[in-house]
Amino acid sequence: MSTVYNKLPIAYRYNGVDCEYFQTRELSMAELKQLQDRKAKINNPVLWVAKACCLIVEELGGVKVYEQYMTTKVIPDVIKKMPMVCSTNILVAGHIETLDHKIVDFPMDCPRCGHENEVNFDLLSLDVPTLDLTYEDLIVDVELSHGHFVDATLANNNGMDPTVPFKKLKLRLPRTEDVLELEHEFNLSANSLFLEKLIGKCIIEMEAEDGALYPSDVLERQKVGIITKLKPKDVQAIVRAQNKAFPKLDISSQSVCEKCSNDIKYEIDSSFLFLMV
Repeated sequence: MSTVYNKLPIAYRYNGVDCEYFQTRELSMAELKQLQDRKAKINNPVLWVAKACCLIVEELGGVKVYEQYMTTKVIPDVIKKMPMVCSTNILVAGHIETLDHKIVDFPMDCPRCGHENEVNFDLLSLDVPTLDLTYEDLIVDVELSHGHFVDATLANNNGMDPTVPFKKLKLRLPRTEDVLELEHEFNLSANSLFLEKLIGKCIIEMEAEDGALYPSDVLERQKVGIITKLKPKDVQAIVRAQNKAFPKLDISSQSVCEKCSNDIKYEIDSSFLFLMV
C-alpha cells in the first residue's frame, strides 16, 4: 500500500512530541466498505469519524496509529487528544489516497427549485488553512453579556469573593475525546445538553469582574451548571469565537442549477466523502 505525508492544520503536543505531520495509508476494499456503512454513520457519527481517522492514519506524532488500533481495537490517545477540526483534513487526505481527488456526478438538490443536479469538484482545489499555529495559540477569550455567580461554597473554599460575578471565559478548542465522551448526548433530542457540556469541557479558566481567576480544575464540577445558565447570545458568542480562531476546512463547490439557473454553493459534509465514488 502506498503512503502520503500530510500536514495538520493545527500542531498539537502529545507525550512531549509535536504532532504536525501525519502519514496516510491506502484503505483495502473491506475497510472502504466499513467506512461506507451509512447505518454506522447515522447511529454513531462521532465514533465513525474517530475510527475513520484510525484506519486512514498510518503514523502521527511517532505513534503507529493504524497498527495500534488494529491490535487493540481501541482508539489511540494521539487521536483522542487531536483537535476535532483536524479530522476533516484527515478524511479528505484519506479519500484522495484511497479513491481519487476528483468527485464526479455527485447528486445535490437546488435549494430554490429542488432539482437534482450532478456536481463535479476537485478535492485538490480546496482552500486548505495554512496558518502555522500551535494548539496553545488557539485559546479564545470570550466576554459574556452579563455577570454570573458561582456556588458560594466553591468560591469561599478557593479564596474567591462569592459576591463578585465572573464575566470572562478562556476556552480551548474541542478535542476528539471531548466529543466521544458526549456521543450519547449528541444522539439525543434537541433538548440534549451536548453543546453546553462540550463548551464546559473546553473551559480553561474564568475571570471575575475584580480580576480574580477561577482555574479549570477548581471549576470541574461547576462547568455544566455554569454553561446552562448562560444566555443564548453568550453560547453563540463562544461558538463563534472558537470557529473564528480556526475555521474548519471548507469542502464546497460552486455550481449553477441546470433547471432554474440559480447560483449555488454546495457545502459537503466530510463524512460523506467515502460515499462519493
